[in-house]
Formats: sequence, C-alpha cells, structure tokens
Amino acid sequence: GLRAAVRAKTDLPVLYVINTHGHPDHVFGDAAFKDDKPQFVGHEKLGRWVAFKTPYYLETLKTFVGPEAVRGIEVVQPTLTVKAGESRQLDLGGRTLTISGWPPAHTDNDITVFDSKTKTLWTGDLLFVDRVPALDGTILGWLKVISELKKLPADRAVPGHGPVSVAW
Repeated sequence: GLRAAVRAKTDLPVLYVINTHGHPDHVFGDAAFKDDKPQFVGHEKLGRWVAFKTPYYLETLKTFVGPEAVRGIEVVQPTLTVKAGESRQLDLGGRTLTISGWPPAHTDNDITVFDSKTKTLWTGDLLFVDRVPALDGTILGWLKVISELKKLPADRAVPGHGPVSVAW
C-alpha cells in the first residue's frame, strides 16, 4: 500500500499525514500511518465530516465493491487543524509547507498545501483536470476559492483528480 511505497523511498520518519478534505479516496489510507505517530493535518471541520460520513461511505463500498473493500479502514481524527481563512506553516527542515483552510467549496473542509521551494500547490479536489468536478459544498464557494487560488505564486498544481501535476 501507500505506506510501503513511502518506506521504499525513505526511512525518514513520517511527521505529517495531510488530508485535503474528507472524501474516502483522500482519508481512508490514514490508519496505515498510525504506528508512525504523525500529526494528522486537516481543516477544523474535517473530524466532524469523517465521523458523520464514514458509515455511509463504508456501506457504499461494501455494496458496490464487497466486504473486503472496507477491511482495515478506520477514521483517524485530525490532530493539527487549520480554520477557513487561516494558514499554518509546517517546517520540514529546509522546506516549509503552507497549509491553508478554505470556506465551503468542494466540501466544507477543504485545505491546500503550498511548497514555496518548488512552487507546487496541492489542491485536493478543489481542482479536477480532464474530469467533471464533483461538489459536496457549494458551486459559488468553489468558484470563489478557485479565483483566490489563481492568485498564488505557484508554478505547478497537483489536482485531486487528473494528471499527477499540471502547469499553474
């Protein structure tokens, strides 16, 4: 899985697991990192979202994929949060990530991650490329957040769905 892929690249400690929002394809791998004891980073509304939505997501997975699909999935509450309209810096030692919380857009718990060293912006599902975006939030909020994201000094973006990265 994902943890094994990380371990194949490095033996450095996993300090942070960052969740851009609470959809299952973005948070259901968190439990794999619990033994590493990282900070689980997310929007201040993420914990409520995953606690409320996870039973539905698990039932849907069981119905459409089968019971094996939900084995090992557990909700991991964020331990480090950011509010809408606020940003927090994560110092990785020679590299600083800026975690920014957004008002309701794709969901009510969207964050982005900006790496100032490489000018890379991780958008989560605030950006879909070559895909039709899905919204659990508000279309007007999403359009407003996209216009704010366009102002960031990024060179590239990592969308939530689509190619690995795109020119920003």
